[in-house]
Amino acid sequence: MVSTTENSISDQQLFTDAMARISAWRQIEGIKADGSRVPLIEAPQEVKDAYLVAIRAISKLKPDDTDPWMLGKIQLIIRKSTRYIIYLDQNFEIQWWWTSPPADLDNLTLLQTHITQIETDSNFLMEKVGKPWQFPSFFRNTQADADSATLSLPFQASSELIGIRAMLGEAAAIAMNGGKQEDWGRVIDEARKQVTLAKDRRCRPWFIFWFLVPVILANFLPHFSLSCWPDVTTLCMQKWGQGHAHAMLALGAGTIGALVSAISRTQQIGLDPRSGQLGLFTEALSRAILGATAGALTSLAIDGHLILGQELVNTPALRFFLAFAAGFSERVLPALIGKAETTITGEVTKKS
Repeated sequence: MVSTTENSISDQQLFTDAMARISAWRQIEGIKADGSRVPLIEAPQEVKDAYLVAIRAISKLKPDDTDPWMLGKIQLIIRKSTRYIIYLDQNFEIQWWWTSPPADLDNLTLLQTHITQIETDSNFLMEKVGKPWQFPSFFRNTQADADSATLSLPFQASSELIGIRAMLGEAAAIAMNGGKQEDWGRVIDEARKQVTLAKDRRCRPWFIFWFLVPVILANFLPHFSLSCWPDVTTLCMQKWGQGHAHAMLALGAGTIGALVSAISRTQQIGLDPRSGQLGLFTEALSRAILGATAGALTSLAIDGHLILGQELVNTPALRFFLAFAAGFSERVLPALIGKAETTITGEVTKKS
């Protein structure tokens, strides 16, 4: 009696021989003198038999099987037909092969470039699951369910990753079926959009957390100084002038404006989980410093009569609203510096 193992080895060898025969015919015998392809109906009987063996092998493949051609584990089958199979392997990467190639191989090659780029860009969604008591786990997305196919991996892939990679497989299926770039391009664009959203969901909580650190310090330190060292603070204000005190208070309003601006457009900022906590902290700190600088300079510009009139200089609400707006808008700081440059160069011209 023949064992199951011997049968599987025999089937594997039969499939390998069939694919080798198909490949040889397609590249050598199946090409006419004028360069056109010989239709399968005109192929020798042994080639037709080889196609039947390959088609039968594709029809039997299911998740958790070993791919007889690529020799990887099939994690999730996206599409399969009598001509091709597209699936996610054990690393959730797109794999495919065919018995009959698509008409436009250049189109498929172009798609492969996009798929590779998006796969690399979405690898951050594959990670080990954190313990419930670990603080960072509260900032992560919900992981795959326990009954999913990801249990066979040394890690678990999020449902977002599976969805994005499945979309890439669908784009490959469109190309396999003769779809042009504008057809599969819409699917690729949607996959890129989903990657951007996933990055934002992963980075936004930590980005806001790190942003709050300089915001709290900028708004707390002036008041802390006034309450703890009133004499020293008063002396500094008398020495440096009221404009300095206004600038210190406006500094906090500028950081709040920068925080609100960043929260409202974290997707446009392009946060990336691969940059790590240091990258997110650096991005948040740099934007907070810009907001604080813009707010402080706005207050000094008001006191120096570069903006607003004399009658509005002593309007605290307007001063701090403008400091907030300066921190919110990245265009205000260059405009203030430009205004100062115009004032300085104008005065120099007059004196000369």
